[in-house]
Amino acid sequence: MRKVALLGAALLACAGVGTAEERHAGLPAYMKVSAVLVVSPDRVLVAGHTLPDGSLGPIQAREPRIYAFERGPATLAWGEGVGWIIAAAGREGTVWAVRARLRPEGSGSLYDLLLSLDGGVSWRERGPVPATSLTSVAVAGGGTGWAHGANNLWRTEDDGVTWVAISAPGRRDSAREQLVALGPQTALLAGTSLLRTDDGGDTWRVLTTDRVDVTDGRFVGGAAPGGVRVGRLQPNGVHWGATFPGTLLAKRVVSEGERVTVLASEVGDRPGSGPVLLRSTDGGATLAAEPVRGPLDASYYELAGPDGLVFVDQGRTLRVRTLPH
Repeated sequence: MRKVALLGAALLACAGVGTAEERHAGLPAYMKVSAVLVVSPDRVLVAGHTLPDGSLGPIQAREPRIYAFERGPATLAWGEGVGWIIAAAGREGTVWAVRARLRPEGSGSLYDLLLSLDGGVSWRERGPVPATSLTSVAVAGGGTGWAHGANNLWRTEDDGVTWVAISAPGRRDSAREQLVALGPQTALLAGTSLLRTDDGGDTWRVLTTDRVDVTDGRFVGGAAPGGVRVGRLQPNGVHWGATFPGTLLAKRVVSEGERVTVLASEVGDRPGSGPVLLRSTDGGATLAAEPVRGPLDASYYELAGPDGLVFVDQGRTLRVRTLPH
């Protein structure tokens, strides 16, 4: 599991004693964040868009931006033309980002894949993604990956030069789906159920018909009556553990051994109700909650292992936090 070491040895030595944190400035005060990625132990990328004058402005004035943090203030890693970064993902040094642009007719979006093979240091435009809706991408390795959106599921084997449309069965709820690539041919599609493919999407099997919102390939998080629950992924299903009561939705989950952390937020991101970390040291059998004071939007957060939290606060400062075991 990826851990972040932006803070150096002094901070890491604090793990297990208490929460430690360091802050890194440098983002524009008016930046809208769409993704935070921990791409290596000492490198974090923040993607999104800015506006020239800092106001809301027209959508045509948005400027796509990817910033990098390496033991200091942010530096601009990529930013060209107009549009906005709508999704980003990485795996073993390869990072994909998708720039959206307003269609010439003024309705709908066009999508372009941006590719980095050095952890986000250098970028090139790879070409269009033929989706009519796009909310996320997943890098599988070896040039293979996925693009996903409302009624859209696409797969590529050449880092986005060509794409093939993929069909997945069942009732779909694209607003709350997540696709996780486990390998070049294997992926999990979470949503109203949990599906698995081992042949690049040609066939799928249902692992559970229960609601699953997030997975890391070992554990899952999903809605349950009266709360959010954690489960352990089995070869042919899910073994559910504890349920934490409340009106929460699981947005991220990471695990290492029996330690599991879920980032959850209130349904509808209600004002005054920030995200919550649900943490377990016994494989999800029990859960303890730790509130997080920060933006409501889960796009501003990333989990760096079960004991690491990276997020952009309201002041557009990157905060890297190491949590006690």
